[in-house]
Amino acid sequence: MHSALVEHVTPFNPALRDPAISHIWDMATVAGRAALNAEVTRQATIVAYSNDFRLMMIIALASVPFIFLLRRAQPKAEQAAVLE
Repeated sequence: MHSALVEHVTPFNPALRDPAISHIWDMATVAGRAALNAEVTRQATIVAYSNDFRLMMIIALASVPFIFLLRRAQPKAEQAAVLE
């Protein structure tokens, strides 16, 4: 996810040229690049975490039809419990 998000971080992105954030995420300084990398890493972690839960949901929903294939085991006649 990190590499997919970093594709949009370029000097030509108008959102990064906004004066309100250009002093925080200044790509000309080491501190600005580090702050931008930390933000991209944070967002990539959130997206990857939500993708994990989506995968678990798909696996759980795909396994629901198998519940209808389950039945109770019928005891055999010779294995039936006998009260004395």
